[in-house]
Amino acid sequence: MTEKSQLIGKKQGHRMTAALIAVVAVIFTAGSIWYANRGTQPAGPMHEPTWDEMLAEANAGGYKLCTTEALAERCQTDPQHVLIIDARQEWEYRPSHIKGAVLFPVETGKWWWF
Repeated sequence: MTEKSQLIGKKQGHRMTAALIAVVAVIFTAGSIWYANRGTQPAGPMHEPTWDEMLAEANAGGYKLCTTEALAERCQTDPQHVLIIDARQEWEYRPSHIKGAVLFPVETGKWWWF
């Protein structure tokens, strides 16, 4: 085997190694993206909370529930002391939302604060 053919063989070997590393990197990146964005499903059937459970949660959390009518009245009479948080996704918020509401999208099943 000549020196030239040995050099060509080494170059091809380096190209194969580089190609293999690139393929592994692409597979790793795609897997990481899938893992980070995969959907999560609850273990059992979804439990629809009752009104009493919602009231108990509100009391435990130190906040007050109100009707939409009471909220509308408060927004009209004392708007500077009302903060409305819209927790829907941006694509849901864009077409229609309460005037002055702050968009704070919460993704279910994600620990977005970490």
